[in-house]
Amino acid sequence: MPAGSESPLEHRNRAPLPFVDEVLARVRDTLGVLGFSVDVRLDPDRDRMVDCVRGALEDDGGSPLVLHVVSHGEIGFDDTRLDVVPACGRTGLGTNVAEWVSAAQQRDHPVLLLLDLCRSGRITRLPWLLRRTGQDTRTWVIAAAGPDEDAFDGRFSRAVADVLDRLAIDGLGVDPSTPYVPLEVVTRRITERVTAYGGLPQRVHATPARPGAAGR
Repeated sequence: MPAGSESPLEHRNRAPLPFVDEVLARVRDTLGVLGFSVDVRLDPDRDRMVDCVRGALEDDGGSPLVLHVVSHGEIGFDDTRLDVVPACGRTGLGTNVAEWVSAAQQRDHPVLLLLDLCRSGRITRLPWLLRRTGQDTRTWVIAAAGPDEDAFDGRFSRAVADVLDRLAIDGLGVDPSTPYVPLEVVTRRITERVTAYGGLPQRVHATPARPGAAGR
């Protein structure tokens, strides 16, 4: 998984994220064990990040897609907007995660976004996505923090890796006859792991998997 030649993930007053290499490697390895083909992009600038996401979403490939992002999150005046800050620090067209979710919904196969970003919970509350919850939903989000909360130290990504490790071993205790592990179970286990790490409060949020289901 080649690393880019751009500057480290640091811009203006945003602190560098020294844990990124570690948590990306852990999530990469666990997804690989589960049978996913994994492509890691480390410290991309805006153009590379946007191209990578566009390519992943447009290449349906006949299989589900998991998109895991670790970075700083930047919010604007629109409560439904959350920008992923690339290595160059330039946000704008193509960096808004809400746009990614909209594009993902056009795919024939499911997409799960794992967002280790500050304030990422707002993406689980996109009004149009909540209205579509049900049989025609193609896209789900599990987010590291609430709409107005920070995410800390890669805690969410570590929890994701822990849970995926366990999923590969015992299916998280779900009946083996069940065709897939429910999203609610995965979210609950990630939440439990994040809580167990301790530290400053950080609440995992997720899009509801069923009509009328709670999203947290």
